[in-house]
Amino acid sequence: MAIRPRPRIAERPRLDPVSSACRTSSTLLYREEEREMLPLCAAEGIGVIPWSPQARGKLSRDWDYTSIRTETDEAITRLFAKTEEADRKVVNRVAVVAKPVASSRAQVALRLAAGKAGDHRADRRRD
Repeated sequence: MAIRPRPRIAERPRLDPVSSACRTSSTLLYREEEREMLPLCAAEGIGVIPWSPQARGKLSRDWDYTSIRTETDEAITRLFAKTEEADRKVVNRVAVVAKPVASSRAQVALRLAAGKAGDHRADRRRD
C-alpha cells in the first residue's frame, strides 16, 4: 500500500514547526519498517530513533550463544521464535562479512542497518 502525499504538518498555515521523533525497530532481523514507516518519517521530517539495532544481542554473537539474559529474557523467545531459520542465516552472514574487514559483528550489523555501505574499517567505533 502506497502512502499518499499530503501537506506536511509543519507547513500548514499558522502552525509552528513540529519537532518529533519515532522510536521504531531497526535491525537486520526485522526490516518491515523500511517499507512504510521510514519513508513516511523522511517525508514528514520526523526523526527516527532505532530500537534494538543489535536485535537484543543476536547480531553480535553466534546464534547459539547463551547467557543469563538469553536464558531469562522472554522477549528473545517471543521476538525470534517464528523466524529462527531466516534469522540464523542473517546472523551467520553478519559474521562472514565482519571477518575480512576486521570489524566486530556489532559494528557491521549497525552499519548495514543504517544503510551505510563501504569499508567498515573507515569509521571504527568502540563496541
